[in-house]
Amino acid sequence: MRLLFGNILIKPLEAETTTSTGIYLPNTQHDIIQKGKIVAIGSGSLALDGSPIPIEVQPEDTVCYETIRAKDIMIEGVAHKVVEQRDIIMVI
Repeated sequence: MRLLFGNILIKPLEAETTTSTGIYLPNTQHDIIQKGKIVAIGSGSLALDGSPIPIEVQPEDTVCYETIRAKDIMIEGVAHKVVEQRDIIMVI
């Protein structure tokens, strides 16, 4: 498998439902931002002037990402998400 351009394949991690102190986290936040582990990355995309935009994350990085534009994909029976680099908020 080879991802193209600025696409990033992420295996979502199970969302936490409580904090370490026992506070319940409602589902609404899990629908917007999720944690996951990077499985594969594309080669990067191009800016409007044609200059390369490198991918800032690496496989095995754990990240928080926005799920609004994420695309669902099943690989060998396991759910994954394909996101663009701009949808990744941070590396944990």
